[in-house]
Amino acid sequence: MQTKNVILLSLGILHIFVANAQQQKTANNNVPVHNVYYSPAWTDQKLSEIAAWAGVHSSRLSLPDEFLENQGAKARTKEFAYYKNQLKFNDLTVFIGSASSKNRDKQLYPGCTETSKAFKGIYKPVWIEGKNKSFRINPENTLASYIYMVYSNYGKYIAYWEVFNEPDFTYNWVVASKKDVSDSWWSKPPNPKDLPNLNCPIYSYVRMLRVTYEVIKRLNNKELITTGGIGYPSFLHQLLNVTDNPDQGKVSAEYPLKAGAYFDVLSFHDYPFYYLSFWDSQAGKKIYNRNSDAAAEEFISKKNQYEQILAENGYNGKLYPRKYLICTELNIPAKQYKNSDDIGSDEAQKNFTIKTLVLAQKNKISQLYYFVLGRNADTDQSNDPYQLMGLYYNLKTSLPGKQVLTSQGVAFKTTSLLLYSYEYNERLTNKMNLPTNASGAAFVKKNDVVFVVWAKTSKDLSENNSVTYDISVLTKNKAVIVHDWNYSITLKTRILDGSSLKLTPCPIFITTK
Repeated sequence: MQTKNVILLSLGILHIFVANAQQQKTANNNVPVHNVYYSPAWTDQKLSEIAAWAGVHSSRLSLPDEFLENQGAKARTKEFAYYKNQLKFNDLTVFIGSASSKNRDKQLYPGCTETSKAFKGIYKPVWIEGKNKSFRINPENTLASYIYMVYSNYGKYIAYWEVFNEPDFTYNWVVASKKDVSDSWWSKPPNPKDLPNLNCPIYSYVRMLRVTYEVIKRLNNKELITTGGIGYPSFLHQLLNVTDNPDQGKVSAEYPLKAGAYFDVLSFHDYPFYYLSFWDSQAGKKIYNRNSDAAAEEFISKKNQYEQILAENGYNGKLYPRKYLICTELNIPAKQYKNSDDIGSDEAQKNFTIKTLVLAQKNKISQLYYFVLGRNADTDQSNDPYQLMGLYYNLKTSLPGKQVLTSQGVAFKTTSLLLYSYEYNERLTNKMNLPTNASGAAFVKKNDVVFVVWAKTSKDLSENNSVTYDISVLTKNKAVIVHDWNYSITLKTRILDGSSLKLTPCPIFITTK
């Protein structure tokens, strides 16, 4: 599966008979290749249309059990068909879960203030055998029934089945992040009370992965099962070391495989603006590095951490197949807030967008979704960094037809326009001979080449730097047409002149046509 430039778009009794049941494969031996948020005027279709106009080629969607139960199993089939057939969205991701009150487990675990958010009956058999070795779904396993309902109505549109959203979301970031504290997730599984999106043990989440895997793979073995977008490497560490056994995740005859056997893809979330400082004990103060390059490199560093944990647990292409990695939420804000240590500026957000789209492809991240389609506040009224993320200015106040792209939106549209359907070329990238204080990549489609280059910035809260770059490799490949970050709006280009090019931290694109 090739990497594409994509962005997150938040849009806001069953029987099946399968004849001649076959032995189920697991992800240990096979990984297939492969909205009330804004103004009510914004329907799902209108939101998807402006997403497509901004250069979006895929979407991450949600089909909660409660919604389908109330609105009907086919409530969004027309919208999904529109995304696929009219807008040509590919490789849709859907995060599944959010059990309805009728299907939700009622168990209250120690320390939790509300009952489990797992589906009830997940430990019931998934299938009931019928005549002639056919099988039907077990209605007592409400998760299995829900998964089949979603597949039967939307399966032909979905590529990635993301099991729950942010299962490791926690308010106790210390135990999730640090290794030298009591109850650290690096040394023991999370307590249910520290998993408010689940309110149940991690073993129950592994069970939900397993049930989803068993249902979907029996229906179509080429579908891809992913973890929910996780935020902590320690949670992945625990997933790969426990089974779905309710007895502390122990390996047994009934529960022989750990969680890695039940997902093909690791989905993760990253908001790099939280991680651009550290405490220097010698200096006795915080050291900051808040700029677009540091933020983009933190994103890749996080991906590498997850990949290393996977490899340490055998998912290295030797013992078990490698897993794909996708990022289903990523962004930094367009404003730095008063008394905040975080990065935040329009310029940094714009540069970060192009850089992460390029670096994601260089680092084999199969899908990348930015949070979110549009802002939900004006800059001067915003008091939350998540309000100033997105391709469009405030969609709570902008009506359809009046929407305006942010700088991030323009940068994304330009990148999509110039790079979509091109493939990253490592050999040609190496020939670019980029100096250590510059970065970039080469992309190829048949005989056409696109080079993306920029000067790295290393100063705190600065998007300023200058690097002189020898362009001989560009001209040798007949790449002489320069497109700036806002080309998708201005449609202006210029021709390379001379033997060198002055680079800044704002990426530029040099093409052959």
